[in-house]
Amino acid sequence: AVNLREIKFKNFESYKKVYFLSLGVFIGIIIGSILFHKIEDNLISQLIGFMIVLTAIINFTNLKIEKKLLLNKYFSILYGLFCGLIGGITTLVGPLIAVYLVSLKLEKEEFSELISLTIFSCLIPIYSVFFIYQPVSLNDFLISLSLVIPAVLMQKFGFKIRKILPQDIFKKIILVVLTVIGSAVIFKNW
Repeated sequence: AVNLREIKFKNFESYKKVYFLSLGVFIGIIIGSILFHKIEDNLISQLIGFMIVLTAIINFTNLKIEKKLLLNKYFSILYGLFCGLIGGITTLVGPLIAVYLVSLKLEKEEFSELISLTIFSCLIPIYSVFFIYQPVSLNDFLISLSLVIPAVLMQKFGFKIRKILPQDIFKKIILVVLTVIGSAVIFKNW
């Protein structure tokens, strides 16, 4: 529900930029989600912490993928497969997709729309595999559903902050918070 707010469905031309990436992500998510149910919890937590810290480092260093690689459909599918695999295991598919989209040098609105669309489309295979392996009670469902409200409120809050704070300062604050969270997760599960 949260990511749907960002998707405008107006510029289908921009969706072509992530077609092959999305195909790889979709397949990788299914494989990664199956692996998630076969790997120890501590390893998953360590991978999550590592991905959070790696994301912060990538963003601090402004790592970009070369344009000619982004235009190569085989690279895009393989990169998407890797993103999906990691995302299926850790449920953190967004950071690696963000690196790809940042490298495309998109406008802020197009970036927000494409990352929301890509991440939203990942939810279908993640939850499909999850429900196959994990029985969900009505109580679990209601708790998850109740968390949509704070997520939407925080997204609105984030939109307001994004308009007030300069992009560079906003980015640095988020990256510092991510680094602290990721390091804490790694430390706790080591």
